[in-house]
Amino acid sequence: MKNIRLQVKTILKSYPATSDCNASLCRLYYKINHGIEHETEVGKFFDKIVNKEIPSIETICRFSRELQEKHIELRGVKWNERQRKTEKVKKDLGYNLKNK
Repeated sequence: MKNIRLQVKTILKSYPATSDCNASLCRLYYKINHGIEHETEVGKFFDKIVNKEIPSIETICRFSRELQEKHIELRGVKWNERQRKTEKVKKDLGYNLKNK
């Protein structure tokens, strides 16, 4: 898992637009690290995920969120906007924010 985290961090640094687009991040991750091209059949792609030959999309996105939380320089232009919306979403979902 450390290797995946490092690979995601490298992509976020090298391709800043991927900080705001999980689809672009995942596409580059799979291309760079697993040689999966854009033209790959979707069934074969998902078979690789199911068979744990490549990490899941969720894993890549989770590491991206974690890295952006810890490293300001990896945050995209939309990061602050997303963070501002979290309080409203928490309230809408009924989380008790008064205890924090």
